[in-house]
Amino acid sequence: MALNISTLTNPATSGDVLAEALTTADFLEGVPVLRNLARGSQKGGDAKQSVSLNQPRALPLIKNPSGNLGGYLYIPNVTGNYATGPSVTIGANQTWEAEVDMVVTQFGTSSPSKYVIPFGTQAGWNGGIGFWINHNANVVAWSKGRYTNTASGITLNTPFNIKYGFDGTNVFYKINDVAKGSVSGNDQSAVLTAVLQLNQQTVNRVGNYAIQKAKLTVNSAVVFDCDFNGSTSIRHGDTKFQAAVGGPVSLTRAGQDPVTVVKKDILRFDGADDNLKGLLGTTVTEGYAFLAFSVLGGGGEQFATCFGLNSTGGATISTDGYGITHRNSERLQSFNSNVALDHQGLFDDANGDILHEVKFTSGSQISKINNADQLSSSTTTTISSEEFSIAERVTNGLNTAFDLEYLALFPATITDAQADSVRNYINNRNNLFSLIDSQGYYFFDPQKATFTGNFTNFGGGNRLDGYITGSDNGDTDVRSNLTLIQETGNDQPSTDGYTITFHDNAEHLGFKNGVSQNLSGWQVVGTSLGTFAYRVQGAVSELNLLGNAGGAGYRQSGQSYGMILLPETATGADIEEARKLLIDRGASDGVSGTSLNQFWRGRTDILEFNSVNTAGVTDMSRAWQDAGLTKFALLDTSSVTNLSSAFANCNLASFPLIDCSSITQMGYAFYSNNFSDFPAIQAPLCSNFSGVWNQCSALTSFPAGAQLGTAVSNVNFTEAWRSSGLLSFNTNLPTGQNFTSCWRQSALTSFGAIDLSAGTTFTLAWQQAVDLVSFGAIDARNGTTFQEAWKSCTNLTSFPAGAKLGTSASNVNFSSAWQSSGLTSFPALDTSRVTNMNLAWYDSNLATFSLIDTSNVTQMNYAWGDTNLTSFPQIDPSSATSMFGAWVNNNLLTDFPAIFSNWNPSTITTGVFGRAWEGCSALSAISVENILTSIDASGKYATSTGASGGSALADAGIDIDYNTATGSLSAATNAAVTSLKAKGWSIIVNNVTL
Repeated sequence: MALNISTLTNPATSGDVLAEALTTADFLEGVPVLRNLARGSQKGGDAKQSVSLNQPRALPLIKNPSGNLGGYLYIPNVTGNYATGPSVTIGANQTWEAEVDMVVTQFGTSSPSKYVIPFGTQAGWNGGIGFWINHNANVVAWSKGRYTNTASGITLNTPFNIKYGFDGTNVFYKINDVAKGSVSGNDQSAVLTAVLQLNQQTVNRVGNYAIQKAKLTVNSAVVFDCDFNGSTSIRHGDTKFQAAVGGPVSLTRAGQDPVTVVKKDILRFDGADDNLKGLLGTTVTEGYAFLAFSVLGGGGEQFATCFGLNSTGGATISTDGYGITHRNSERLQSFNSNVALDHQGLFDDANGDILHEVKFTSGSQISKINNADQLSSSTTTTISSEEFSIAERVTNGLNTAFDLEYLALFPATITDAQADSVRNYINNRNNLFSLIDSQGYYFFDPQKATFTGNFTNFGGGNRLDGYITGSDNGDTDVRSNLTLIQETGNDQPSTDGYTITFHDNAEHLGFKNGVSQNLSGWQVVGTSLGTFAYRVQGAVSELNLLGNAGGAGYRQSGQSYGMILLPETATGADIEEARKLLIDRGASDGVSGTSLNQFWRGRTDILEFNSVNTAGVTDMSRAWQDAGLTKFALLDTSSVTNLSSAFANCNLASFPLIDCSSITQMGYAFYSNNFSDFPAIQAPLCSNFSGVWNQCSALTSFPAGAQLGTAVSNVNFTEAWRSSGLLSFNTNLPTGQNFTSCWRQSALTSFGAIDLSAGTTFTLAWQQAVDLVSFGAIDARNGTTFQEAWKSCTNLTSFPAGAKLGTSASNVNFSSAWQSSGLTSFPALDTSRVTNMNLAWYDSNLATFSLIDTSNVTQMNYAWGDTNLTSFPQIDPSSATSMFGAWVNNNLLTDFPAIFSNWNPSTITTGVFGRAWEGCSALSAISVENILTSIDASGKYATSTGASGGSALADAGIDIDYNTATGSLSAATNAAVTSLKAKGWSIIVNNVTL
């Protein structure tokens, strides 16, 4: 396991000290030598300790009974050290089995009788379960007052597996699956409910040992499973962590040799008398040192040194010595008689593993923690040392308590790149720190909250603190504190010291000073709902379960395991490391539920959303609505059925090709975004695309290969591409039923001859698509309403003769269909099913109009008013009940045929001919004759039924304007006037009632 540092630096550095906390020593074996791994002629000596009582303890990784190398829970012979797990219940006469992998290095003593008690419940003999190992390796296993007591064959320093419990008949135990003791159970009917402990606390507890695994099964169901050897989620130095089964485990640590989760090779110095010393092999006047370690308990003696240099026979703290890593109360110092660089508050076991690096020359000293918090001094020093010490300040004999992971000393001449290589090697190997620790972050940590219970009694210090560290903090402070509080009782979350629980959408936390904080960067939140990462920007006034507030009603409920803010420069690896930290604490990795409804709604601070496992999510409706998203990851949407408004009103310019195969609802999913293009999604089962791309003004094209509702019927496309930037459209939508306002106010210049054959409603479909110049022969054969469909399409000058508009439907509505459009002509479409043509071509540019079938049309009000027609075809208005203003203000219209002879409506509407030809100033006299004689020929009276006995119409006027220059009214016309008047009609010609 030796490191050849020449792979990291150049060979010229190999003559100096490089010591590493690696050893071939077994668990808890004394370590008299820490090998010097340097090379070269100036190589110094090893770090040694010839006095056995002063030797540090080896805590390397060890093998479990199965031969797998891994970690463990180290339990020292120090009172007050134990681990607490969940409460468990063993019911009346229920079977149970506990299993422990462990190794013992010191049994209990016989006088007074003391023993090792690794795993069981807090309750005593009569109410609990557990086992002990006494001084002669006998094992006692008990269950609710009944116990065994036999020799086990356990030997010191040898890993073994023990199983013990109640099998329904006997209390038993086995060592390595060999039965060792069994006794018939007495009354097991009592119900046991108690808290599990590792290293049960009694006055008789004693011994040193390590637990590699602890497991409890009740009635064949696993209720607790904690594997220190195999688990990757339990980290070195954790004081609280999530067991694989059975909830959180917390450590109670005491003294300077505390219970510890060991997942790395370390040497433990007890702070009392343990130390190592050695010779440098040369006189050191400057250097670059790296020390990876963690403080134990109180840290040992005041003013002691973790790593120091001294001259031969001289002191560490002197003009020629240097306390490279020195303790002054809670301060971590680099110190000699001339210079002191103080890192405030960092010599503290709460900080866990840290990397201290110090570069010292005669005129410059630099000290950093985790590649941050840089302190410097230009004070001149005269270091001249031939010896070094670890864990002792020479010559005062003061000792520090810490776990050593790595130690190296290089010449001060190594380059920055070489220093980076060393630092990265140490960090990658020992996982000491990451961007989370070193370059600026906030970490709101439930496990470090200074309260229990609810967020009350703020004067008493109940709060949750977060810190920002690193040189990019903008000042020289080591830590800048932010405090979260909540003084409103109904808005207060609660905490168990492990998580913070937000019970409903009212509960949240605010900043103590009440001032919004700029928390820009990568926000990572670990929760029971999932562990999410997103890039955020801007000031916020509160924090809640999923981060910052979007809207008060959109906060989510659940448990928070912590919240981290990384700089914007964080890499994907940095973000994943932060996620893993929170997941290892118990946060759910992927989304734990099936719904993300409104999770991030209104989060305008979220600019980018990172990938997370959403495999089981079915509902994403409104999840990111009104967020500030500019970038979105490819998520697993294979199970999603509802995407309605999911990304509405965001700032997305592009979007990944997500799996839409199960989606049935997509209404307004991408409303008002900045898409420049969109992928060819395959959403065959979706029946609702209403407003999906509405207001996407930058979306200029849509892929013809998209499948939109192709496997279902009655699909809704209401407002789907309204006000979009689409320039053309060629995607067949054969199952679409409702196209109301679908392409309304879009930027379309052309529209393809596409299949819309299932469509029934086209109201306002292309209205105000003012740039539309080309329209294809669409198949809309089942359309029943085309009301205002092409209204105000001012650049649409022609319409295709092959279009099928309602040809297979009934009671088709063309009202205002081409009103105010740019049409100059209209083809002979099949309009036999049309019944309403009110305002159909009103105010358009029609100059010619083809003969179409109007035999079923009942409403023609203003149908051809205000156009440029000069003549009109011989249509059949036989069913028309109202033609008010039908040809009004057609001042170019000269010729009008006799079309009313067969006029035979079922009813007649008052004002049926009101303003019908008003403003037709170019109309010829013969046209007036054609109009009036044909109306008279129909035989209809001016009544609601058209018969002589019907109710008289309130407005029976026939309004006609014509060009008198074309001649006087003919005798036939006058005769028709006389006859019509006799039938109750009022004829007004050129504003004169005849």
